[in-house]
Amino acid sequence: MKTKEISIKTEQDYKKFIKRLNLYKRIFYYNRYFEVNTAIHQNEIKPMVTALNIKHRKDRIRYIYDSSCHLIDKKYERCDTCGFVNNQCYVQRKLQNNKCNGCCRRCLYKSPNGCRTKNLTCKLFNCSEVRERYDVVQYRDLNILKLFSLKNRIIIQSDYFSSREDVLKDLYSYSILYSGIRIIYRFIKAQIILGKRKRRKDMQKIIIRPIERQDIPAIVDIQISGWKTAYKGIIADDFLASMNREERIAKREKDISEKDFIVATIGDEVVGFSRYTDYPDQIGGFPGIDCELCALYVKPDQKYHGIGTKLVQSVMNEFQKKHKTRMIIWCLKENEPAKTFYHKMGGIISKEKKTDFGGRLYDEVGFVFDLNRKEIV
Repeated sequence: MKTKEISIKTEQDYKKFIKRLNLYKRIFYYNRYFEVNTAIHQNEIKPMVTALNIKHRKDRIRYIYDSSCHLIDKKYERCDTCGFVNNQCYVQRKLQNNKCNGCCRRCLYKSPNGCRTKNLTCKLFNCSEVRERYDVVQYRDLNILKLFSLKNRIIIQSDYFSSREDVLKDLYSYSILYSGIRIIYRFIKAQIILGKRKRRKDMQKIIIRPIERQDIPAIVDIQISGWKTAYKGIIADDFLASMNREERIAKREKDISEKDFIVATIGDEVVGFSRYTDYPDQIGGFPGIDCELCALYVKPDQKYHGIGTKLVQSVMNEFQKKHKTRMIIWCLKENEPAKTFYHKMGGIISKEKKTDFGGRLYDEVGFVFDLNRKEIV
């Protein structure tokens, strides 16, 4: 293998060397061994020369990637650039948005001790708040990245929240389309997993307990706001506007003495409630139906956190303990979100009826649940 000697004595020589990197990585230098004599920028030049002398494509890519990560880590050694206090970064404290872990909250690899992998794309990202406070390392500062192909330089600027191994596989690939599909797929998959983790964590905070009389004003407020949110455009506006808080409080006072009632709480706040019965005269006389979930409400701003699921599961558990077998839940036929939820919970539309609200008839569908197929949670 022939030797290619390069002498770098001045800044002009250094700039010339950087410009020629794109040439030196070409195939006609494949059989050249580079030797560089320099007294300036040695910490930058040495990794670039080492990379040029690695002739195996994957080995070179891996070396460039790891060397770039090392340079950034060395720059920020013992420096908390994001300014974490109580798991909140500068931006989250400034916005007071109750979020934690900065940008890493969207990543599967975050841990209490920091990142569990080595992602160059993430290391190169700095928000405006950090850029104002620090002299940060940017993509253009790492000249060694010029030894990557155009495809790989694009990937390095877009492959967030991936493990080192996954990023390297993307860099090894010859197809940017294939790598792009992999990146998008991993991101979507990660967000689904993180969403499930968050819902499980949220559900752990939810306490289901029997209703107490002091809860009645809170559940009435949840019901009224729930109706006005869920039934807007379905039930007549004049009926929704006429819902009287005091009248409904009085009605709920009576209900809690006639039917089983549970509430969902997070801390001291009531965030949902459910009313259910297994008295035959209150189920509507449908053959084979021996219990009913009469009402299910969740505070509108607390939806999609597992509260409704936990309430339904709690009711099912109670019915199973009483050896009930088929539970019915009624909802308006046009209430698509509720129908989707009940279907997801395992209900099957088996009944239909009409119900009166404010002198107008509306179609309702009954979801029947086979309680023999549900385990007690």
